[in-house]
Amino acid sequence: MFQSKKIQIGNIELGGDSPIVLQSMTSTDTNNIEATVEECIRIFNAGGQMVRITTQSLKEVISLKKIREELHKRNYTQPLVADVHFLPKVAEEAAKIVEKVRINPGNYLERKYEGSLKFSVQEQRLQAGKIRERLVPLIRICMEHNTAIRIGVNHGSLSERMMNWYGDTPQGMVESALEFIRIFDKENFQKLVISIKSSNTRTMVFANRLLMKRMYEEGFSYPVHLGVTEAGDAEDGRIKSTIGIGGLLFDGIGDTIRVSLTEDPEKEIPVAKQIVNTFGNRARTPEYILKQDHFFNPFEYNKRLSLPTESIGGKNVPVVIAGSGNEEPTMEYLSEMGYLTVDKGNIESLPQAANFIFIGNNHSSCELKAPINLISDFNDWREKYSKLKNHFPLIEWKDYGLRINDIFGLNFIAVDVQETPIKFYEIIENDLYASLIIRLSSESTIQHAREFFRKLGKIGCLLPVILYKKFNSKNKEELLIKAATEFGSLLNDGYGDGLWIEDENPEIPDSFIRELSFNILQATGTRITKTEYISCPSCGRTLFKIQDILKKIKDATSEFKGLKIGVMGCIVNGPGEMADADFGYVGAGPGLVTLYKGREAVKKNIPEEKAVEELVMLIRNSTSK
Repeated sequence: MFQSKKIQIGNIELGGDSPIVLQSMTSTDTNNIEATVEECIRIFNAGGQMVRITTQSLKEVISLKKIREELHKRNYTQPLVADVHFLPKVAEEAAKIVEKVRINPGNYLERKYEGSLKFSVQEQRLQAGKIRERLVPLIRICMEHNTAIRIGVNHGSLSERMMNWYGDTPQGMVESALEFIRIFDKENFQKLVISIKSSNTRTMVFANRLLMKRMYEEGFSYPVHLGVTEAGDAEDGRIKSTIGIGGLLFDGIGDTIRVSLTEDPEKEIPVAKQIVNTFGNRARTPEYILKQDHFFNPFEYNKRLSLPTESIGGKNVPVVIAGSGNEEPTMEYLSEMGYLTVDKGNIESLPQAANFIFIGNNHSSCELKAPINLISDFNDWREKYSKLKNHFPLIEWKDYGLRINDIFGLNFIAVDVQETPIKFYEIIENDLYASLIIRLSSESTIQHAREFFRKLGKIGCLLPVILYKKFNSKNKEELLIKAATEFGSLLNDGYGDGLWIEDENPEIPDSFIRELSFNILQATGTRITKTEYISCPSCGRTLFKIQDILKKIKDATSEFKGLKIGVMGCIVNGPGEMADADFGYVGAGPGLVTLYKGREAVKKNIPEEKAVEELVMLIRNSTSK
């Protein structure tokens, strides 16, 4: 097992068995001392324990000192972090003032390489030597001033040298971090924190798992900072952040976290608290990640192989089952399930309409003029609906072996994931036309589910599997965080041909739960049902009010289902983090915007007031061809 070492950053402990530290980043202009101080205070008052502040130049270093002094006058002594990207001298000066400095290996020293298209081993060593040469002064200053350093690798800003050797991969991100870690370790500098971030939850999870394995192999045990960059706002931003951060905390990875939302930074802290309260039990990283002796590869995505059963499994996208069985499928209830009544009573499905609706022992009191798929308890189904094409039975596994002759076509076999004796596996071993519904336990959900899939693999069972859990949540946000972490982690591991979420809280409507199911699938990239937005949380480099712009872009582009649109405040990480986006909106200068199609800047320096309209025109012209 792996546990990080404990280090001191200002007046807080980080790593080891210390509580997980919550942090955020200011969105103000650093040179606006008063605004930045006030924002820091709002973050601290919300429960943040550390604040990162943009530090682009020596001018911001001077402002940083004034900000720190003013905060101390007001009895706020929590650590400050200088966020430095391009200029080593800025990092060196900032290290004399604040408790921690963040540097990015992807752009801290290197500039665009002008040599051959492929770096040779000799060129790699030459560049690595230059990096060591420029890092040593920073190391000396940090030792003298007791300043910590965060090595912060961003997926969107890997150096050209690392991209050249490893490509745009988790391995390249990990190697970028390790190159710097080795230099600091050789200089006997121990106050390091490591972060590897991406806007893609799958990439972020796999890269951090690989980082833990590689650090373990090389004898490093530095604390790790977790975050999903450019997660966005509202539910989508929370779901993405939770899937990445919560899933890794469950794996025993992470000592400090930041939830990056395109909202006021103090709003990030309550979400971070909830994630930590639910999943931050400080478990140590398990052996299956450190030694890769598990039944699945934790470092890359491999969808579990299953045979298709009608529309479930195989190469089909994951399905969504909705409903608690307590409601009749009235027209009003069907609207909660994503169906609209159109002319003459006909029914039309929305992109996020439930694929199957569970009605338990209820029956339909209205004529359904569309093939809506319903699921009933087995006895009710056998008595009333066995002849209907779009009505299917839910049967307990203990009854399934006795009643298999009664069932023709698709059926759903329910089993509690913790209660799967040998008899269960004997019953399903040779079945080729059913779908399993595994009821996940309230404790150690992910662990028990992984073990279940391992047993299916041992007997060669290829039946599709629906992930089911009934939660008991205090509110919508608690349900979102729990469901996104547990289901999102399993989907990223390649498990699950569908989702079925319930909650005992009657104040959480079925419509919210249905949309949550689809949004979790969207965040894991397993099923796309709407436009996806990759947007940064804003910082001192942002060149426009990104929250307002994001809302305008969402309102103007929500019709483009399946497209990814990046909304970035500046060029530091923007073009890189949105590299897999179809279109991008990036701040190019005060009042100016550059539009991207894929990785190419196609319209530069557009006045901000015209940029949203130009973006929509670009999308329409590109997608109509």
